[in-house]
Amino acid sequence: MTPAIHLKNIGKRYGNLWVLRHADFRVDPGTAHALLGENGAGKSTLIKIIAGVHAPSEGTIQIGEADNVSLADAGDAMARGIAVVHQELDLFDNLTVAENIALDSHRKGFFKPARAQMVAEATRVLALLGETSLTPDTPLGQLTTSDKQKVAIAKALGRDAKLIVFDEPTSSLNGHDADQLMELILQIKARSIAIVYVSHKMTEIMRIADQVTVLRDGAVALCAPVTDIDHTQISTAMLGRPAGEIFPERPSAPTDGELALSVKGLAGRNVAGVDFEARKGEVLALAGRPDSGSSETLRLLFGLNAQSAGTISLAGAPYRVRNSRDAVEAGVGYIAADRLREGIMPLQDVLTNVGSVIHLHFGEGGESLRTKSLKAIADLNVKARSPDLPITALSGGNQQKALLARWIAAKPKLLLLDDPTRGVDVGAKQEIYRLIRKLAAGGTTVIYTSSETHELTELADRILLFRDGSIVETFSTVDAETLDHRIAS
Repeated sequence: MTPAIHLKNIGKRYGNLWVLRHADFRVDPGTAHALLGENGAGKSTLIKIIAGVHAPSEGTIQIGEADNVSLADAGDAMARGIAVVHQELDLFDNLTVAENIALDSHRKGFFKPARAQMVAEATRVLALLGETSLTPDTPLGQLTTSDKQKVAIAKALGRDAKLIVFDEPTSSLNGHDADQLMELILQIKARSIAIVYVSHKMTEIMRIADQVTVLRDGAVALCAPVTDIDHTQISTAMLGRPAGEIFPERPSAPTDGELALSVKGLAGRNVAGVDFEARKGEVLALAGRPDSGSSETLRLLFGLNAQSAGTISLAGAPYRVRNSRDAVEAGVGYIAADRLREGIMPLQDVLTNVGSVIHLHFGEGGESLRTKSLKAIADLNVKARSPDLPITALSGGNQQKALLARWIAAKPKLLLLDDPTRGVDVGAKQEIYRLIRKLAAGGTTVIYTSSETHELTELADRILLFRDGSIVETFSTVDAETLDHRIAS
């Protein structure tokens, strides 16, 4: 069979640094090829080469019958039938559905068809998806994330795409919408369109993929038909060793220790009457799809979202939190999933970022704030040429460790972590796992979420599974594959 695309011995380097080397990646018409790997493994580089954004430093590209293809730019890739549905959709909320579909960036110069022509084209391509609820004249800003994705897919079909790349397409979707997208991708496959599917969600990959490639450190660590491999083999290929070797030893869960947190009937945005307890020194994971209520529960506990009902006690005392300052003064810390928007202070230096909450607990007496902050930076092995550099000069992993240093120095009773290893490499992840366990050993209760199933099963003492704003199951021990299925169901 002639491939839709075949990257042969592909490599990419920046100066002397190779970020991708000797990669072979093939996708045939009517098949889905899943691409997996840790952050920094080379996935984004490979996708950008496919999309014409980056030119390879070595190797050749075959597209259909044409071999040794050189993609001049993204427009050239589009003209050859390659489309990308990005995680952050490249659509415009101020334009209508029809106008977004009509936008055709590979054409040169300004081009805008007549309104009737745009509406007719939008109607045609939406019909290819079996979509009748979206009207071409609807402003995109009025649509849900799921419907916006349908518009992005329709736009790709309108360009007669032969290959569509989906980059983490369900990361912001709830369970129902993710299921709909899976069905839509299966329909697209049935039209003999090739799919590249970038995701870390095993349940989705097993459902739609025919082939799996795992990248690690810029090289292919695994390539096999999906029917020949399992969750454990994929995880081992991604990490370079069994998941159990990455995580610190887990002590016996504190089942009868001092009660640190009691939550009864907690309700707020996307949370409906949640009840649970956590003990001093316990590491508790909240699992679930996006919008399941797990992340929103952390935001309620830290005062970022308004509490509409329920009671909370912290270390045996009533805990009434109106805002994040109340939470900090009560001994509660929080790290958001989006560290760039809600975590770091990007215009400030490393030292200021680390010391930003220490003074709330210790004031200015005794050791200086600078001394305390420098000690926290050293304790967490934050790698920075100087603590006076802007925090944005640090790698993602070191930015995250700086945020952890901020809270560890403040000695919190309760630390809330929303997907704490998001966007960091495997080495930094291992350090973060160790720090979480060290905190728990010192008596801090840690409650966290994660988009990585093995982080839930290998690190937590208990797992609470959220669905539709409620806790539906509790696990003391569970394997990653089973938990994946329970999250998806």
